[in-house]
Amino acid sequence: LQPLMAQPHAISVSPGGGSFVSACNGENLVLFSLALGTGAGERFQATDFPNARGAAHRGVARSVDHDPRGGRVVSVSGDDGSSNLERNEIRLWRTSDRLGLWSAQNRPKRLDSVVFDATGTQLLVGTSGGAELWDLSALEDPGE
Repeated sequence: LQPLMAQPHAISVSPGGGSFVSACNGENLVLFSLALGTGAGERFQATDFPNARGAAHRGVARSVDHDPRGGRVVSVSGDDGSSNLERNEIRLWRTSDRLGLWSAQNRPKRLDSVVFDATGTQLLVGTSGGAELWDLSALEDPGE
């Protein structure tokens, strides 16, 4: 078997099973098509911070999950240390074009894990200090 990616931290399969997203190689998120079966993935790229270098996060991408309704992915990153707060962030993405839809940055605790609820309107985020529940119901997708 040939590896599809290096150093995957987390993997999430889409609700329909046609693709998966991997948080890998530090601050990267990559979308892979299961139908193609190749390692030619498409990167998610943040554009809202200097020197993004095509990365999805400033810090290590630690967790990723698909919206159960399809069409969106959420990811979290985090690093230890008070000087690295800008690396602790939650990002919501549209999968069709890998566009960043929303983010919460400079979180006070390292973010380790994230999962959508069954409705796709709430996130449960695991941090170095406990768990946080985030309500996404007021967010609108500019592509809808």
